Amino acid sequence: MNIEDIVPELFGEKRVYYCQRCLNHGLREKRKNHKQNCAFSTCQCSDCIGPGLPQDFVAILIL
Repeated sequence: MNIEDIVPELFGEKRVYYCQRCLNHGLREKRKNHKQNCAFSTCQCSDCIGPGLPQDFVAILIL
């Protein structure tokens, strides 16, 4: 038995991360080198504002 059989995710392809704001609007744009070109970087919709809020502010909203 190989270690590759035991822990296959360590030897697979690298994980690809996508821009969360673009995902909110139905686009799959890779996050790497995308920040300057993001079409939704200034979007103020509820989906885009949510992930960017500081954690303390969100805690106040919940209370």
